[in-house]
Amino acid sequence: MRECIEGGDEAAMRECTEEGQALARMPQAALMCAYALAAWAWWSWDFFAALILTELTPAPASALRLVSAYGLADNLARLGLGAYVGDFVGR
Repeated sequence: MRECIEGGDEAAMRECTEEGQALARMPQAALMCAYALAAWAWWSWDFFAALILTELTPAPASALRLVSAYGLADNLARLGLGAYVGDFVGR
């Protein structure tokens, strides 16, 4: 990298440019991987929460009632508190 700063030849400048481009792509890839893993964990939690709530319900006729109540409460909380939390984080 020192040759780039001191004004090396064209081949050294090209190599420095390629290194810089590779380094610039790394944070984007890390951010995309982090987002993918976080989304996967969130979806897994939603799936396993539904399975756990289904197992907790004693009667087979109302097996999905607890799961639907959880989904309703979750979505109402997101709808009601989403703007407030977004405002708080944005400050």
